[in-house]
Amino acid sequence: MTNDDTARFLDRDIVFANGSRGTNLQISSASPVNFFQVLNHADSMVRTTIDGKLFLPPEAAPSPTKRFCCVIVVPGSLGVAPSHLMHAQTLTGLGIAAFVLDPFGPRNVSSTVANQAQFSFAASAYDVLAAAERLAHHPQIDGTRIGAQGHSRGGTAVMMAATRRFFDAVTGGASPLHAVLVAYPWSGQQFLDPSVGTTRIRVLMGDRDAGLRRNHSSERMRYDPTIYLGGAM
Repeated sequence: MTNDDTARFLDRDIVFANGSRGTNLQISSASPVNFFQVLNHADSMVRTTIDGKLFLPPEAAPSPTKRFCCVIVVPGSLGVAPSHLMHAQTLTGLGIAAFVLDPFGPRNVSSTVANQAQFSFAASAYDVLAAAERLAHHPQIDGTRIGAQGHSRGGTAVMMAATRRFFDAVTGGASPLHAVLVAYPWSGQQFLDPSVGTTRIRVLMGDRDAGLRRNHSSERMRYDPTIYLGGAM
């Protein structure tokens, strides 16, 4: 993997060991102040352009018309890190496209660890769906097989993005996220109806983690927990 980790993610040239090179994609998104604004006053949201890099599997080059399933890799509170690129590299090696989302750089934010209010959790979830919509129109992506993974703040983003109450408000009822992998999310909020329709949810958590209630998702969410005994954030 080659890159200059001192530069803005958009400006880095990243090539995986398997030959997959990141291609920049700009995403038309928004920075809502909260979920209420998205659901009730979407016209008043501040529009924001975010970006990220799409990595196609190595076999994409000789097969330009082939369409791949895709996973959106969503960072936590420290922004895009080497671990996210490793996830993307692993996915491309399995024949799956990976889009590494950067919601931080375009907003001039480097970390939200000390201050999570620099942009809202609603904005993070909105970014995921904005990226999914953009990828669904990419000629080499199968728009019916787009999923997302995230940990910590990113886990909260992909989990909230999968709920039909939010998803339908943002996309107008487009093809749902195929599956979502959530690792150690903060789960201090949820919609009264957290239904996710056909989207499959897998949550990774520790049995000592007080930040995620195991019953958070309720019976209306297709929810598969993987619990690590003795684990915590």
